[in-house]
Amino acid sequence: MRGISRQRITAKLAAAFTDGKMVKETLYQVVAMYLMLKDPLVARTAKVQVAAALVYLLNPFDLMPDMLPMGLVDDIAVLGVVWKLIQGQISAEHRTEARRIVLQLLGRLNLTDEIPPGRSA
Repeated sequence: MRGISRQRITAKLAAAFTDGKMVKETLYQVVAMYLMLKDPLVARTAKVQVAAALVYLLNPFDLMPDMLPMGLVDDIAVLGVVWKLIQGQISAEHRTEARRIVLQLLGRLNLTDEIPPGRSA
């Protein structure tokens, strides 16, 4: 990769995981996608895209094995791509309910009850 060192990328990813923003955002996205899957009004193509991502995530043969230090990066990338593809299918109700569920879970875990702004809004 030109212009960005491997150490700089690793440091940025480590910081995102350490402060919990990436974990909270990912949790929010997963819950929103789950709620979308349960909704009978959502297009089948969006449900198939989410199901394909789940198959990849649960598949033991990853591009980057999860046991490696950066092994979850490909899994998060798959979630991010699917999240972008299905944005139009995630309703305001899905988002509100996902936010409520994540905040409730974070409260039970005694973590901060904020979901970072950005893609989740």
